[in-house]
Amino acid sequence: MKKGFRNKKLWGLLALLLCISLAAPAVNVQAASKKSQAIKAYKNFLAGKPNNGSYDFAMIYLDNDSVPELLVGAFLYTFKDGKVTQHSVVFGDSGCSYYKKKGVIVTLHTHNNVIYKEGMQGSDYYKFTKSKLTRKLYKECVYKINSNGKTVGKKKYSYSRYNSKNMQVKTTKAKFDSALKQMAGKKKPVKIKMHRNTKANRNKYLK
Repeated sequence: MKKGFRNKKLWGLLALLLCISLAAPAVNVQAASKKSQAIKAYKNFLAGKPNNGSYDFAMIYLDNDSVPELLVGAFLYTFKDGKVTQHSVVFGDSGCSYYKKKGVIVTLHTHNNVIYKEGMQGSDYYKFTKSKLTRKLYKECVYKINSNGKTVGKKKYSYSRYNSKNMQVKTTKAKFDSALKQMAGKKKPVKIKMHRNTKANRNKYLK
């Protein structure tokens, strides 16, 4: 009896493993299919737009799945319910970066005042959840510049978080770093490189 019971357990375990192995490829195929659908939709979307600099693009993996997102000019787009959907403005006059698959995107803004020989860089940290972008953190750096616009002297940093009314509230570096770690973990930011909206670039970078 004991031997028969062990055999039944063994056959049950083998059957379970077989079911899992058969189901896994189906899940992978489904994910790959949705990714290919998104890329095809992004290509069609961009193909109807001019190559004038306003529609420079980059494909990124912002949230934690296999379906990419598309950054075009100052807008973030996602593929949802078979359509390309536009979201909030994400614009940095000095570029953008993101924490891959952590849902965090950072925009960088730089302003130099050559008259007063002062410079400023501001970084907004957005969290992407359920197809929505929300500003969470802000870091600012001020510094002196020379007549050629080059940074001189020591940079001074300040830190803020955004409250429920989207207003900046001053915080400490320690609290800022802790909040960012909660959002991005130990990931390092990746600088986003934009590409001109040409057919060659669409074929090269949307794949």
